[in-house]
Amino acid sequence: MCRSFNRILCNPIYAGCIRHKSEVFDGQHKAIIYPDVWEKVQTLLKQKAPYIRGQQTQASQPSLLIGKLYDETGDRLTPSHSKKNGKRLRYYISHRLSKQSGEKDISGWRLPAKPLEDQISHAVLNHIRKNVTSELLINPDATIINNAVTAINELQSRQVKIVALINRINIAPGRVEIKLNAEQVSALFNLKESSINTEALTFKLPFQTRKRGVETKLIIGHVEPEKDHTLIRNLATAHKWLGMIKAGTSLDVIAQQDATSRRRIQQIIAFAFLTPDIVKMILDGRQPIGLTSEWVLRHKLPNDWQDQRELLATL
Repeated sequence: MCRSFNRILCNPIYAGCIRHKSEVFDGQHKAIIYPDVWEKVQTLLKQKAPYIRGQQTQASQPSLLIGKLYDETGDRLTPSHSKKNGKRLRYYISHRLSKQSGEKDISGWRLPAKPLEDQISHAVLNHIRKNVTSELLINPDATIINNAVTAINELQSRQVKIVALINRINIAPGRVEIKLNAEQVSALFNLKESSINTEALTFKLPFQTRKRGVETKLIIGHVEPEKDHTLIRNLATAHKWLGMIKAGTSLDVIAQQDATSRRRIQQIIAFAFLTPDIVKMILDGRQPIGLTSEWVLRHKLPNDWQDQRELLATL
């Protein structure tokens, strides 16, 4: 492919966007091709790893959800990135956060791209797999069901194809709504659109964002409780040591018996003063995302139980 033709295919202006340095933003002009079509072309070009300026360049990871993401105000989320320690970090941000969009509105979203793409893809695959025979397909026979299951299994590791099934994603505080494309879904199963129940193409899931330091953790859908075995182990050790102290055993004796140090005992003992309801959450794996052993060791817990609950609710 010649370089000039490659530049034409890579120009986001045709998708209603503008490029500023290495970032792409919504433009003020109308698109002459759909943004998702433009993005598919970019994906295909990058997979070919073309030569640019006489050198072979490594294809950067495409923003798979471009043109599909919207927030609760109707504002489109566009790709952005930053660099930290030489590492390129990708995001999707509300268009109003862009410097190119005029006045900035700090109320917009800034979501890490890779976790969002992975969780959305997982949610779509799960929705199709769980509902294909019960809701998605209209009166399927055994052959259609068998072919549909085969098609779904082939999707498992093909994220680009999964994302291609998405028509639009609406993100709002507490929930995400995903609308699938009837044409793409029917093509996946090699069926006519009339065989697809269009009502089952739209579904909603819980959506949470939590801060862990500078990292934003995303949770889309219902997540099974995940027990923190290190936290549980430290909790048990703290109660064991507290019991020994109440029985009159000195810190030096405990340290010698358990091959540890006085300082370590003083650090771990803090776990024994967590409220009973927080302890139960830990044992059930329902503790706040930010409540880890490392966090407890780095912070002084309030003595008042209500103060503890209010503090941990922010994690």
